[in-house]
Amino acid sequence: MEFTEYKMDLKRIRAKLRTIKRTLKARRGTTDLVRYGLAVIRARLLVDPACYLTYGPYWWAMKDMLIRRGYSFGNDLDKEVFRHYRGKNDEESLVMCETFRDIYLECFMRGTRRFTLNGKGGEDYVLADRDMEVRILPDIALI
Repeated sequence: MEFTEYKMDLKRIRAKLRTIKRTLKARRGTTDLVRYGLAVIRARLLVDPACYLTYGPYWWAMKDMLIRRGYSFGNDLDKEVFRHYRGKNDEESLVMCETFRDIYLECFMRGTRRFTLNGKGGEDYVLADRDMEVRILPDIALI
């Protein structure tokens, strides 16, 4: 599959990254965006595992960062999508993930997991992480 959609402009991501780090330093006294951000995201995922969908194709970059920092959300990874939807480092990837999440929350209905990643047509990509889905199922059983 050719991946053409939801690609981020690195120049804009880097500018956004500089702004976020300045704000984080002023408000929290740290510039360790990845450590701080992943702790917040981990807490978000523990409360609502289904929110992994809000990261769309960037979920795999997010999950990879979480795994490497010892946060246990399983090992399922879509390596092909991961290769195309991440930054050159963790800071860039984190900003891309959160930028996509902003787009998702503004433009998609909650629970959307189907994304067009090839603007030239073809099949849509369906985001499904087995590790996260089993975390969601117990919540459904309570309804």
